[in-house]
Amino acid sequence: MTNELFPKDYFAALQQVPLNDRYADYSNSAAARAAQQRSVNRREYQPGDPRQSVDWRASARSQKLMVRPQQDAHTRGLVLCLDRSASFLIESDDRDFSQRRLALALGLRCLQSKAELAVVAGAQFCTFKSVGQSNDLQNFLSDLPTQPSTDVNLELVPKSFSADELVFLGSPWSSHEGIAQASFFATRLRSLLLVSGRECNLPNQKFMLQHASTEEQLNVDWLSNPPQSRFDNYVEAQLKQLRQCGFDSASLECPPTADAAKLIVSSHEFLLH
Repeated sequence: MTNELFPKDYFAALQQVPLNDRYADYSNSAAARAAQQRSVNRREYQPGDPRQSVDWRASARSQKLMVRPQQDAHTRGLVLCLDRSASFLIESDDRDFSQRRLALALGLRCLQSKAELAVVAGAQFCTFKSVGQSNDLQNFLSDLPTQPSTDVNLELVPKSFSADELVFLGSPWSSHEGIAQASFFATRLRSLLLVSGRECNLPNQKFMLQHASTEEQLNVDWLSNPPQSRFDNYVEAQLKQLRQCGFDSASLECPPTADAAKLIVSSHEFLLH
């Protein structure tokens, strides 16, 4: 399904990115099931437990009906965190389109690898379990409101969803408070700060930048420290802070809204790894 957000050239460019096996279907393999059976503690059957949770081998050994606790199940996949706050959406349609396009690219690749996907977009949360839900993912991202909402809220992710990877797509102005506990949800953390073309090419004359959430002015000595240098230093400080939180962090200049294919080309390495 193509539209302004996801045009044909976007999908054509995405097909050029090789599918990696980072989310290999380990969870459905015989070895994984055996490992899970060895590692999960069994308990005695209680009225109301689903029949499929009964461990017949353990029951035969103990001479009692034993079950596998559902809350101990391990889900392998990806958690996508999309900042939809005022700090993210301010003054940049390019950033909004780039974020949702990257989210679909990452999500599709996860589902194509037969892994589960969880998406936290501000205060909204949704899960996708198979590639057959690709259109549902696309519709979810297409319908995200373009008006500022809230910071990422990881409390929406069920504690039972333990993922291989968590990816945060934000801006240099995004708050990191909502993802401070990200390591509890995934073994690998990555972040990408999306920088608008306007921010990447600040004018040399006096130019006032304002933080969208705190309304704090960035006071600059314009003669000794031009706006571009000040902004570049600010982005580096944000990346450093994310790395201190355990994220592999990078920044990416957003291409113009109309150039969907260019985004896939410029983010190729990020999508691949």
